[in-house]
Amino acid sequence: MTSVHNRWPIQPAGRRRRRRDDHWLPPRPLVPNGSARQVDLARGKGTLFAPRRRIDLTVILLVVLCLVGATWFGSWVWKTSRVDVAFSGFTDGAVLRPEQADDIVASLRLPTVDQRQRAELAFDGEPVDEDDTQLNGSTITWRPSGEIADGEHTLQLTVARTVFGDSTFSWSFQVDGTRPEVKVPPLLDPVDISDPVTVSGRVEAGARLFVDGEPMDHADGAFTLRYDFPPAAPVRIEAVDPAGNRTTREIIVPVTYPTGMRGVHMTAIAWGNDELRNGVLAMIDEGRINTVELDIKDEAGVVGHESEVLRAHQIGAVQPEYNLRDAVSLLEAKGVRVIGRIVAFRDAVLADAAWAEGNRDQVLQNPDGTKFAKYDGFTNFAHPAVRQYNIDLATEAVEAGVTDILWDYVRRPEGDITQMVIPGVKAWDDDAAGRAVVEFLRRSRAELRPMKAYQGASVFGVAAAHGDLIAQPPREVAEVVDYIAPMVYPSHWVDGEYGVASPIRQPYEIVDASLADFQRVTAGTGVAFVPWLQDFSYKGVTYTPEMVKAQIDATRDRGIDNFLLWNANVRYTPEAVPPSS
Repeated sequence: MTSVHNRWPIQPAGRRRRRRDDHWLPPRPLVPNGSARQVDLARGKGTLFAPRRRIDLTVILLVVLCLVGATWFGSWVWKTSRVDVAFSGFTDGAVLRPEQADDIVASLRLPTVDQRQRAELAFDGEPVDEDDTQLNGSTITWRPSGEIADGEHTLQLTVARTVFGDSTFSWSFQVDGTRPEVKVPPLLDPVDISDPVTVSGRVEAGARLFVDGEPMDHADGAFTLRYDFPPAAPVRIEAVDPAGNRTTREIIVPVTYPTGMRGVHMTAIAWGNDELRNGVLAMIDEGRINTVELDIKDEAGVVGHESEVLRAHQIGAVQPEYNLRDAVSLLEAKGVRVIGRIVAFRDAVLADAAWAEGNRDQVLQNPDGTKFAKYDGFTNFAHPAVRQYNIDLATEAVEAGVTDILWDYVRRPEGDITQMVIPGVKAWDDDAAGRAVVEFLRRSRAELRPMKAYQGASVFGVAAAHGDLIAQPPREVAEVVDYIAPMVYPSHWVDGEYGVASPIRQPYEIVDASLADFQRVTAGTGVAFVPWLQDFSYKGVTYTPEMVKAQIDATRDRGIDNFLLWNANVRYTPEAVPPSS
């Protein structure tokens, strides 16, 4: 029997309690009404567990309310403490030139007007003057007052926050107004025209290096340039620092020009004339001269030898008086140097042909659009086709054996430049004319230098003082030729020039004074001189052998051991030039 006082019935012997999921479950309890009701403890069902469910829901509700409150509070803290600034005006960490720094206009836009009202702006640690700022809504605009010195600078914005203290922002920039350093030792000693050349130097570390406009790498500033032969034009070396400051150096590589030249001018017609040619050959045989300057193209635009340049034949310029190769061979056999003279831009043949073809931009014009009349036509020295025609004649002459090309009329016509129109060139003036002539000489020497040919330019005697008035700026010309041939004829000076009372009757004094001025204005270029001297009578003054010799003496006393004699008729005074020892 089962005792009524025992709530749990006694298990029969040998039976074990029921088991579910490895947990021991109590036996079914008795209920007051005597019916048995199973309680599922694992699922929490049954009236026995109802209070626990009410407790669990309360906890969950409290957790949710806490999370919502925390989220709202965090959002409120974020919104009330966060400061965003939209900044423009310069890049943080930028390197600026002084003029760029002076033009700074910094804009600082905050989210709200309230934050802007709680903001303070400082520059280099000092509060910004109100006069330097402008307020517009939530935006602060700042412009620096006065010049900003070189060095590091900082613009700082501080905004007071309702919680967590102040919010601080800063932007820095550096001002650099110092040009970068470029060190290149000058090449003072002339080199042979065939020798390789090395140019070494150093630029400021961190600067970009450009050579003749092309970027070049360098090792912490050190660089070396190597050339197979001397460069034809000045080497342009430029350093640009991070701020954009630039420093440019031009290095001229002078070449050794032969000395001891004693020469005379010969036209194509003169070489083809037995009497005139033999007179010059006699001076050669007597040891009086060792150089002949022979016309390739003359003042009329006539090409006097058997040229094969196509353009020369197209315009009817070729009128052969001699064979250039034969002439060079004959003179070289006598140990004579041959210079090819080309009259560049005074060219009536080309001017007439280009005008007739409709290529009027190849010809200088009058203001009314008609062809420039002086010299029967003067070609446009800025036009590529005109330049190329002359260069083609020059390279052909070098291939035939001449050692030099001596340009003549490499200038504009003398006179009022406002009465000349150069097609295709804007803002035409003396400076523009000079740049065009120099650019032609730069290009022509670039063609001749690989051929190991020298380039010279005949210039007015007054060019040392007034070369810019005829597009022959002396120093600029000196930088793109190997020698200058100043036409210092005493008869072509006005009385009183260089303090010489009568230049035509004082040949020594005027030649000495003129060459001294040329040496002064071209100092440092390494250019050589081969002066043109007068061996002709003019203005009723008969030039004697003594007057010719006086010019030669003045030239040599200036340290110049080269000269060329000019006589348009090619009749020279042998006794003015003593035989060389």
